[in-house]
Amino acid sequence: MPVSLFNTKSEEGTVQATPVNVEGIYSFQDNLKISHAVSTGNTVYVSGQIALDPDGNVVGEGDVEAQGDYIWGNIQKVLRAAGASMDDVVKVFQFVVGRENFAGMAMSRRKVLGDEPFRATTAIVVAGLMRSELLLEVDVIAVIGEKEYQAGENKERFGHWRSIKTEGIYSYPSHLKIAHSVRVGNTVHISGQTARRPDGTVAGKGDVEVQANLMWDNIEKVLADAGATIDDIVKVFQFVVGADNFAGMTRARRRALGEERLRAVTSLVVSGLAKPDLLLEIDVIAVVGD
Repeated sequence: MPVSLFNTKSEEGTVQATPVNVEGIYSFQDNLKISHAVSTGNTVYVSGQIALDPDGNVVGEGDVEAQGDYIWGNIQKVLRAAGASMDDVVKVFQFVVGRENFAGMAMSRRKVLGDEPFRATTAIVVAGLMRSELLLEVDVIAVIGEKEYQAGENKERFGHWRSIKTEGIYSYPSHLKIAHSVRVGNTVHISGQTARRPDGTVAGKGDVEVQANLMWDNIEKVLADAGATIDDIVKVFQFVVGADNFAGMTRARRRALGEERLRAVTSLVVSGLAKPDLLLEIDVIAVVGD
């Protein structure tokens, strides 16, 4: 159940952020100061969940789908404690050990999120997690609101948020249930973009700057469909294969975003992406102004 309350002051008033901790699932050590989630307003940010039982034992060793099933079960419990449900999930981050585990990871996600509407999703291959037996970590953002589903015009509306598909750029296979973006209120969450053409082939093999230029072009198109622009971007996540690709990645980002306005940016070196020839994946959050 939710515990403790701290307030963050702003000019408009007091914003309340409530840590959410749930009995019966694994908790990090007290000295790490990590809650299962934080709820603020109608938004719930869930900490990365892993397949450890309350005693710290690994569940589903060697089986990513079994680990995923356990993780999603815990996410449901955390969301419920925060007054949310799976229907409120708008963004999913998945960190998986080994490209060969993508299929099992996707299968476990589909079991709980269902077939529609699609969510904004980013999936990254990592070298490892906090324990060698762990194969998957999942982190979600949920926004609590009304529950009313509508579809049409490449947009799926689930009450308070819209799942958006953009024509003319690569789309993940329909069975993966991944949207190009989700807009909730004035915030747009974009799924991780890679340098895949609409037919699935990889552009700019061996050249991270060429790949990044395509991604930024696609991000601009996705934002436009969500009613946003490049200028509305507030946060950029970059996942790059190899530290030697930082320079080309950065040049492309500066070209796309310009020099006048600074953004919050996180850049991580990862061991791989969905396809061996992909060198970079970019994920952004935009907030549309008045």
